[in-house]
Amino acid sequence: MSRFLFALAALALPLPSAAASHQLDQGRVRFTAPDGWTVIMEKTDGDPQFLVFQVPNPQAPGTLSRIGVRLESVAGATGFSDDVKTALRKAKDGQGYKALPAQPGEYATLRYETAAEGVRQSVRLSFIHHGDRAIELSCIRPLEVTASGRWLADWNRACDELAKQLEQTP
Repeated sequence: MSRFLFALAALALPLPSAAASHQLDQGRVRFTAPDGWTVIMEKTDGDPQFLVFQVPNPQAPGTLSRIGVRLESVAGATGFSDDVKTALRKAKDGQGYKALPAQPGEYATLRYETAAEGVRQSVRLSFIHHGDRAIELSCIRPLEVTASGRWLADWNRACDELAKQLEQTP
């Protein structure tokens, strides 16, 4: 089993560890996610397109930890840059915005904490540009819930690995 599938399967424990294939833009953007991740929002036609998954946390059932992939058409590098600037502006305008440092090796990634409906959240947005498409990967989890060190490490690895998959999109 690849390192990616192992990390994602660990997030879904004790659920089955099989991976499901997903696609956007009529199959031009493909990635896998564990069967244990439930699709909670989906739009796979038109522009923009997105898939949002709820990622189970065995120590905090019922909490909303989610990973989303959003695809939008852009006008080249300028359109991509505009998308990133808009996301940064929205983040900074959010309630309780607190910037967090990027991790070594991250490119076009925004990390911050915010409050949504009174719940403190950790947010990681990764932006990937492919020609006339912009892909935004969002990894959002509540901060004030119980989560094991292993679950947190697996969560971070899953976000890293999904970003790598999306960067490989032609």
